[in-house]
Amino acid sequence: ELFCKNVSAGEETRMEHLKKYIDFKQPDIYDTLVKMLNDPQTPESEKFLIKKLLPMIDLVPTIGFDFLSNKDINERHDKIPAGLYLREFHKIKLNVYELQNNDLAFARRLILHEVLHSVLSSAIDNPITEVEKKLVSRLSPILAYYKQKYASKGTSEEFYGLTNLHEFVSEFFTNPKFRDILEQEEPNIFMRAIDAIWKFFTGKLNLLINPNSVTNIEDLLG
Repeated sequence: ELFCKNVSAGEETRMEHLKKYIDFKQPDIYDTLVKMLNDPQTPESEKFLIKKLLPMIDLVPTIGFDFLSNKDINERHDKIPAGLYLREFHKIKLNVYELQNNDLAFARRLILHEVLHSVLSSAIDNPITEVEKKLVSRLSPILAYYKQKYASKGTSEEFYGLTNLHEFVSEFFTNPKFRDILEQEEPNIFMRAIDAIWKFFTGKLNLLINPNSVTNIEDLLG
């Protein structure tokens, strides 16, 4: 655990650039997103996404935010990821070794990628509300279409988003190369995907604000 303790104490100089977004002593995902939103270097597309996410994150149980420990890394027998969302703990963990060797643009994309997992994981795996069921029913055929179209691409970095619905949504918003390919090749299907996700965010936020209200929910879902 020594490395993580050094990070918390601010002694790891290669992590200094991340202090712009992350409080090492008390990491907080909401606070980090606000700092990213207020950063002039953050692209408008990412700011737009953050504005969609913040109201929901403010209303759901606090998302844990931490770094992968040495123990986490040593216990993994597969490839060590840049970040993880641990659904059972409702916690995001980031790989400090990846972060220290990349710039803030990488950090922003990684954080947003994992935040999207935290917001969508339950809805995709166990859709209960009409909002969640609509999201899955709309995105599943879109993902199936793309997987068939790009079957020869495997799970290369550019097409990692075709792994499953979880990665499809997260990569859709945080992997510019992946998004550009989908938009250029099939703009109509690309717009259907965006429409499905935005309607989910709208419907989800409506239910968080008014959990007992079903008024106009069909209008929201379309």
